[in-house]
Amino acid sequence: IMDKDFIKELHKGGFLIDDNVNEIDTLRYLMFKDRFDRKSFNLTIAPTIDCNFRCIYCYEKDKLENSYMNKETENNLIKLIKEKSSNIDSLNISWYGGEPLLAIDTISSLSESMMSICKDNNIPYNASMVTNGYLLDRATCEKLNKYNVSSIQITLDGNEATHDKRRFLIGGKPTYKKIIENLVACKDILPKIALRINVDNNNKELIKELVDDLRKNQLLDVVHPYLGHVRNDDNCYNDNLCLKNNDYAKLEYNFQNNILNQGINNNPLQFLPRRITSYCGADSISSHIVDSKGDLYRCWNDIGNKQKIVGNINNSELNINEALTDYILFDATENVECRNCKFLPLCMGGCPIKGKEKNCSYVKYMINSYIKDIYKNLKNEIS
Repeated sequence: IMDKDFIKELHKGGFLIDDNVNEIDTLRYLMFKDRFDRKSFNLTIAPTIDCNFRCIYCYEKDKLENSYMNKETENNLIKLIKEKSSNIDSLNISWYGGEPLLAIDTISSLSESMMSICKDNNIPYNASMVTNGYLLDRATCEKLNKYNVSSIQITLDGNEATHDKRRFLIGGKPTYKKIIENLVACKDILPKIALRINVDNNNKELIKELVDDLRKNQLLDVVHPYLGHVRNDDNCYNDNLCLKNNDYAKLEYNFQNNILNQGINNNPLQFLPRRITSYCGADSISSHIVDSKGDLYRCWNDIGNKQKIVGNINNSELNINEALTDYILFDATENVECRNCKFLPLCMGGCPIKGKEKNCSYVKYMINSYIKDIYKNLKNEIS
């Protein structure tokens, strides 16, 4: 006979459910509830789609152009935020590009206006940035701190030689040393730095060398390395160089285990899979991508693709087209294989950029290993 308190806890945690509960309908309800929630307003802003890099796997490399946000678009963006300000609980900004730091004046101007609106309406303001890090000198870092940029994603791709073959300036000049120098020079004032390591078959063996270099430069206490999966989105790269999902999942698992063992990260529970309702901002009605011309998109992978435009900030109307509905109405439960998959609550069909295609989450391949490791860590803490 099982312990009644234990059964109660299993029920509370969702491990046991009543026979009359339809789990698929529950998932769909929670998915659409969050998808159409308007309490927060989330904007990814690309103040320019110009870039000083020419990375070999960049999905934007054929769409980049010397385009910077003008005052009309800035003003209309601020007008939209003012209109939203009376009905939202928070404003969340992600600076993107191109390379956003090429447009630092626009970032400064927009930030001051947005922060002022939030202050007047008692709305929390949060900002983050994706940058290649080449222009992140100390003066720029101080500006970003002033404008509440609390987290920054920067990418390094292995050791110096490998990185410089993959992520170089226009004309081919190297970038690795400059990025490391910037991180060292700003170490005491850096916001949270998520250090992305884009991996494929060409550099998967060189991750350790990068981590060693970060340690040598005493950066591991301020940067948080993690892996990114290089994929052939929009035919931007070579399929043969890209890792298969299950191979990437194993690589990521081994990487996370290594950084835990080295004491770089001491929170194994962060790898515990959790139920999600929506995959990202692309399938959320309260999230928008705005490029330098004011064009609106659902996903930042789509920036520059004219067929994926869902509106423009300068006319304030959304186009009800496939580019919008393919994301907003994406429902993994309509896929028979996803519907019957025990991992659906952890995945919800994966990245919606693939539409109705099955796009399994990496957690599917290594979940048993993660749970066993978490159990071991918790057991050691208790004992």
